[in-house]
Amino acid sequence: CPYCRFVREAVTALDLVVDVKPCGRGSRHRAEARKVGGKEQFPLLVDGDTVLYESADIVDYLAEKRGTTLTPPKGGVLASAAATAFRPGRGDAVSAGALAKPPRKLLELYSYEGNQFCRLVREVLCELDLPYRLYSAGKDSPRRDVLAKLAGSSQCPYLVDPNTGEALAESADIVAYLCRTYGDFDEEEE
Repeated sequence: CPYCRFVREAVTALDLVVDVKPCGRGSRHRAEARKVGGKEQFPLLVDGDTVLYESADIVDYLAEKRGTTLTPPKGGVLASAAATAFRPGRGDAVSAGALAKPPRKLLELYSYEGNQFCRLVREVLCELDLPYRLYSAGKDSPRRDVLAKLAGSSQCPYLVDPNTGEALAESADIVAYLCRTYGDFDEEEE
């Protein structure tokens, strides 16, 4: 959704670490969102007692907590909508092959908004309804040094699965791993 992308752009710009619970159509997390905020509207930010729905309010809140202000990206939400239009339908609903129970521990994804390979991984995480911790690692992020020490490269995306001990860097390898490990697919469906 373009409004979610608008928030992810701010998360990257602010170099944040956030826990993400995908809420595509059919997601197990939608009931929790409804319980917390009273409706199924996204993006949704929950930070302690603070519950926000509007993307601009979420961006302002995150920037204020970080002690800064953000200049909105050129084109704002319309630019986000244009970027989203290139892959319609991907990541907006849970796949029939998603497993009923999420993994015990959050997956960890080093990623940043605006990278097409990171997007492929985020789409599959949503389609498999897998919650994850997002480590923003934009081009100027100091987290790139941490990633280089961890992975031997600062390349994004990079996925760490504390449930299995796997760590992968190539988007195609990550997608295949996620589908194999957390999906129930026939060979042709992958």
